[in-house]
Amino acid sequence: MNGNKKFIDTNLIIYYLELNEDFYPQIKDIFKKAEEGRIKLITSSLSYMEALIPVVKADDIILKAKYNYLFKGFEGLQVLDIDMEVAYIGAVIKAKYGIKTPDALQVGCAIRAGCDEFLTADTRLGIIKDINVTVIRPLGEVI
Repeated sequence: MNGNKKFIDTNLIIYYLELNEDFYPQIKDIFKKAEEGRIKLITSSLSYMEALIPVVKADDIILKAKYNYLFKGFEGLQVLDIDMEVAYIGAVIKAKYGIKTPDALQVGCAIRAGCDEFLTADTRLGIIKDINVTVIRPLGEVI
């Protein structure tokens, strides 16, 4: 599966699980490929936290169960912890590009995991040159 490790950013996970009409059509195939074992999706425990904040706040039991399944039971997704090495790489990325700390940690996690691609909807991360960043745009957006 070498060459098929994709880091998936929090925003795309949220858009997928919550069936966001502007992004779901572009990202559903990514999760399908992961489900079929054709690619391996990687994310961090930070994504779990970020995705759950509004769910916990709204006390949405059904959506919480969906997130728990995706992060804990979906075999196509590997969730990595933020360790000291990831924190160091994140510090280097933050110093180099001036991005927000959570974004730098996500990129650090992707680099540490050996991902060949970082998938996100955050256009600000397109400046990163240390990993191949693919920015997924909303449906119908004209560039």
